[in-house]
Amino acid sequence: MHKSLLLFFVVICWSSCKKDFNEVPDAPVVVKAYLHGNKPVTDVYLESVLTSREFDNQETRPIIDAEVNLRIGDELIVLEANGSSPGFYTNEEYIVLPGSFVTLEVNYNEKVITASCEIPEMLVVTSTFDGVSVIDAGGSNQVLGSLSWESNPEYEYLLDLIVDEENPIPLTFNNAQGKFDDSYARPIKTDNATILADDFSFLGLHKLTIYALSPEYSEYFNYAPSQFAGSLYSAPNNINNGFGVFAGLTGTTIEITVEE
Repeated sequence: MHKSLLLFFVVICWSSCKKDFNEVPDAPVVVKAYLHGNKPVTDVYLESVLTSREFDNQETRPIIDAEVNLRIGDELIVLEANGSSPGFYTNEEYIVLPGSFVTLEVNYNEKVITASCEIPEMLVVTSTFDGVSVIDAGGSNQVLGSLSWESNPEYEYLLDLIVDEENPIPLTFNNAQGKFDDSYARPIKTDNATILADDFSFLGLHKLTIYALSPEYSEYFNYAPSQFAGSLYSAPNNINNGFGVFAGLTGTTIEITVEE
């Protein structure tokens, strides 16, 4: 999943809200950190919030001089500041394993900030797609295929559909409207999904990923619609001595080719 997808709801949650910063400590540290099962560490972001303005006019700055580590059991994984993306701390050599229990440790400005989460296990996905699917000239709401999956424990799930063509060709038949994002824009609690012809906008190869979300990720995502009545300081928070979210997700991907 692209970084923009992973962080968009955090941006929503932390904009357009009013809060008097006199009620909070000076320059609180905000963590926006996501670990992807079977992926390197690339989405750990730190910033400080300047408290001289109300929330809707807040100023933030990325933190570039913190000491940031991950701890998994007895193993310590050191993250380095990303010089080209201020505020991000990465370790592209280390692959996060699904099922790991991970603790984030941040030392910054004589403050110790910690958070923990568990990375979801891989999903076992059963699909009626055989790799190639054909949309005929039938009517709207044609069922193209279905998915189901097993997980233990149960999570909430996020579905992401991406066309994997350099120059995708728009659909010109079957009244396909690209409705996938409308149907699956929010996490779902069920363990199955039906994919319709109307979900697609383009011909060609698509990648459909089912993400299992840690509870911390689900809680933040589900908070987004109510953000206009809240603020950073009333949002779900699993950061000790700071604010924000430290969460995990693990994706399983299948390929679907849409042809006339």
